Amino acid sequence: MSFKPLHKQETASTEGRSCLIFYNLAGKDLQTAKNLAGMLGLRDIVITTSKNSKVCIQDLLDTKPLPEDGEGIKERAILFHQIPATKLSAFMDHLKKFRLSGILYATITETSIHWTLDELLANLVAERQSFKEGKPSYH
Repeated sequence: MSFKPLHKQETASTEGRSCLIFYNLAGKDLQTAKNLAGMLGLRDIVITTSKNSKVCIQDLLDTKPLPEDGEGIKERAILFHQIPATKLSAFMDHLKKFRLSGILYATITETSIHWTLDELLANLVAERQSFKEGKPSYH
């Protein structure tokens, strides 16, 4: 894993759908996140729950029907796909200002696009636990 300042990363989208995926967000938190995304011009939003945990992220992006055959991880997450770095950074800053906490964040990569939501969330939970314990994360 490498860390680079967002303003120095590539901001041009390659191919594919540019969208946000909200996982297990509900009520006031969901509405706040949707409003913040709308203010930044991020209008393509996919809303999923733990019941959709067995679906592959690529299938989500291809707008295939979402099966409800799982009872996955109960964490809340926001996943970013092909979002320019400046908008991603602004969105994250606004989320902090509105005190939406306890949410896992990830950018969909060439590798993770082939994972299920469960696999991605399991990796994010393990990574968060690793950071809390101050140990490196290898997965």
